[in-house]
Amino acid sequence: DLGKPMGAHGPPSRVEAFEERYHSFEDPTGSVKKFMYGSHYSSAGIVLHFLVRTQPFAELAVELQGKTFDVPDRLFHSLVESWKSATESMCDVKELVPELFYLPEVFLNENKLPLGSRQKPSSSSDKGGGGGGGGGAPRGSASSSSSGNRN
Repeated sequence: DLGKPMGAHGPPSRVEAFEERYHSFEDPTGSVKKFMYGSHYSSAGIVLHFLVRTQPFAELAVELQGKTFDVPDRLFHSLVESWKSATESMCDVKELVPELFYLPEVFLNENKLPLGSRQKPSSSSDKGGGGGGGGGAPRGSASSSSSGNRN
């Protein structure tokens, strides 16, 4: 349901936890207002997260991270893993960017950027969207290897 914010997706317990956070939060100084989400669902950093394999976003991501790419395990890797995180984690409410629906370059490292290699493997429940090797990446995967090969 695209009419709901990302925090409203996922198991009911997650939604209830966000609501509980809001209702129970009290800042003793009175300077911090109540909030549901501890991070933003849309920001320049999130756009860079999804578009890191394309220019000028790769260059901007490097600038944001202090002249280097972020840790490979934190780079955008697959739609399946991103959806799982954004609907299960209390720390992730990222909304998708439109480019994911029409720009296949966001899933490929055609510029042979030094994105490094992931240390943690894709989850075993990520069949058809996350990682793996061999002849190419499953649908929804994004390449992060510096050689330009899909992983």
